[in-house]
Amino acid sequence: MDTNAALQNEFGPAALRGLVEYGPFDTELGLELGLSLWLHRSATGLEDARRAMLELRSVILAVSGLDSRSEPFPLIGRQVELDLVNLANYLGSLVSRAAEHCECAPEVVVERAIAQL
Repeated sequence: MDTNAALQNEFGPAALRGLVEYGPFDTELGLELGLSLWLHRSATGLEDARRAMLELRSVILAVSGLDSRSEPFPLIGRQVELDLVNLANYLGSLVSRAAEHCECAPEVVVERAIAQL
């Protein structure tokens, strides 16, 4: 599965909706369980998911009008599993900042981003 497919199938939408619906996660374990569920249901591999989450960042920035130059870029390391957890935390925060910037609910930002996938 490629990144485009990972965004368009269930993973991208499920991850974004899950981050808003269930987040902020109280523990890293809760976030890991959510990621595991979204990956499994969408049959998305770890590398494709990591690339998809980075692309979700771009889509959220575009639909919200946030300045990508002033928005921090998440660090990517050598452990894909850890990267996914860090990216999920980052995306959850990004959706909150985007919603505040747009003066709307986080769910609105998520649905706008999903519509762009």
